[in-house]
Amino acid sequence: MVRLKIINKFDSSFVLAPEARDQLFALLIGENFLAQVAEAAQCLRVEFTELLFQPVPYTTSTPKGMPAEYEQY
Repeated sequence: MVRLKIINKFDSSFVLAPEARDQLFALLIGENFLAQVAEAAQCLRVEFTELLFQPVPYTTSTPKGMPAEYEQY
């Protein structure tokens, strides 16, 4: 049986190089990419919010694998 280990604190901060950030954002706002995501989500339109996060381990304060401040999205 697999056991989960709950981590009480995890540093999820990260920094992208400016060139990498620009390239990534260019891909994420591309019309083809947005159309594919909208189709997969079965909606008319999607929008890239320019919010990025590094997935984090499951903790009592981050049960969805993302920093708590992003869970509202």
